[in-house]
Amino acid sequence: MLVVGVGLRIGYLAANGVYPTPAEPSREANSQQDSQQQPKRPDRIAVFDQSPGQGTPHTYGGTVLYDACEILPLEALPKLGLAITPELVVIHQYFDGDVPAPAIVKQDALARSSSCTYGVPNGARVSVDMYQPPFSDDRQMEANRPDPEDGPISTDRKFDVITYRDDRVEQWVTTISRPHLIVEAQVHDPTGDISGWDGRAIAEALRGPLVSRTLAGPAPHRLPSYNSGYEGAKNPCDAFPPSALEAAFHKPAAPHAVAVFQVGDSIMYEFDGSVAFRIDASCTRHSLVDEGRLAPDYVESKLGTSYWQDERGAETRQQAECRDTVLGIKPIPVSLRIGDGPVCIKEVGKKAYTLHFKVGRTTATLSARGGVDDPQQETQRLAPMAEQIAESLRS
Repeated sequence: MLVVGVGLRIGYLAANGVYPTPAEPSREANSQQDSQQQPKRPDRIAVFDQSPGQGTPHTYGGTVLYDACEILPLEALPKLGLAITPELVVIHQYFDGDVPAPAIVKQDALARSSSCTYGVPNGARVSVDMYQPPFSDDRQMEANRPDPEDGPISTDRKFDVITYRDDRVEQWVTTISRPHLIVEAQVHDPTGDISGWDGRAIAEALRGPLVSRTLAGPAPHRLPSYNSGYEGAKNPCDAFPPSALEAAFHKPAAPHAVAVFQVGDSIMYEFDGSVAFRIDASCTRHSLVDEGRLAPDYVESKLGTSYWQDERGAETRQQAECRDTVLGIKPIPVSLRIGDGPVCIKEVGKKAYTLHFKVGRTTATLSARGGVDDPQQETQRLAPMAEQIAESLRS
């Protein structure tokens, strides 16, 4: 079995517009290493898992949707020779609500109804994308069907199946297709050496399982779960419902989320010498608008969460977050009462801000596209979302 080690770096995933990075010791920890003796870093442990969804699968324009992480669940990775290690990152794009036919919109070219990515060290990843009309238009369906110019096409249980090498993006691809459904798996090469990595073997091993799990029919989206002291961690996309985006921007929000989960926990060294552990995750939501990201009135917001093994770790981190200047970024106190700790906002770029607050053992960071010039005005813009999120985290 291929066991992947520390050093995860995943590049930009165009399919879902996420820049996932592994959780690391804080930048504050690096700045104090010369002046303070650090305790030996304990080993990270894998604390994330998936379980089958509940209820019924969601629909878009009347079409029952498949979930990509149900097609390739986390527990299937060892059968592909990939160990489930703390360095793994899971990126899950899925519908958590229905869109009736009168409300459907035209998507941008990068949109997927569902995708599931497992990122391993050195830039390698295994992904599954789902294409289903009417979410996927005729152009997308035609562009992603098996093409005989890429290689021989076979038939398996009435699916067209192809595996081929795409040197343009340094990956192996396995695609299965029937008239109104395409499932595409990509096995992206590492940027560095990973002992035992064989992208072709992984792609070929996916052929049969993709067909079998697709033939089982659509199922509710996979659910995250945690162990080893993190059982209370909440899926950030449950804490950040579409209604929160609508409350802030007064636009219809898509019940379509991109969740990023770190499989392993991380350590935080604070200035006061304390050491704490946390598990990190995030959720990105967007408005329901024609042309998606290309639309001038497109809105997108991201919630990042850290769930701490004890409340003291969360309290210490939030105090430092809203007190310390790091890399020239100074926190700006705000008068809003959100959660149960200090609240502050940071200017991290031109018209780009992050709002920071805490609820129990969860510290949260909220941001949105298209910020304004004044940090206090941006705070008021983000406040309706933050208040709903804080209430969800309390429950």
